[in-house]
Amino acid sequence: MEPILPLDSAEVFFDGIFSEPRLRHPEGIAIDAGGDIWCGGETGEIYRISADGSGIEAVASTDGFILGLAFDDDQNLYACDQRHSAVFRLDTRTGDLVHFANGGGGDEMRIPNFPVIEGSRNCLYVSDSYEIPKRRDRGSGGST
Repeated sequence: MEPILPLDSAEVFFDGIFSEPRLRHPEGIAIDAGGDIWCGGETGEIYRISADGSGIEAVASTDGFILGLAFDDDQNLYACDQRHSAVFRLDTRTGDLVHFANGGGGDEMRIPNFPVIEGSRNCLYVSDSYEIPKRRDRGSGGST
């Protein structure tokens, strides 16, 4: 199998092991309109890494465990949080972080994993990685 990118052309963009703040278990990379790279951390951090890789900033925290991230057209960042079984919204202009959703229609999320924004319909879709128990097929011939 031929690699998509030759290994000798790959390089580390940002190494957060020795940075301050330290990058802890980065998840859910998203890129904003200015080219900055955002990711979540294992204790709820939401980090912004500068577009040129020169620095990192902890912008907010849910005190949870951040998984997937996505931006809407207004540059609000939606963050799936496993610990809180919820989606948070960060206003990247003001820094305000709010609990946005934990499900709908009577169904609560268990492990919200990744958000997708469909701007044309003003919709947020979220995958839930919780395995739903299989229902037994009762068929049409009486109960089992």
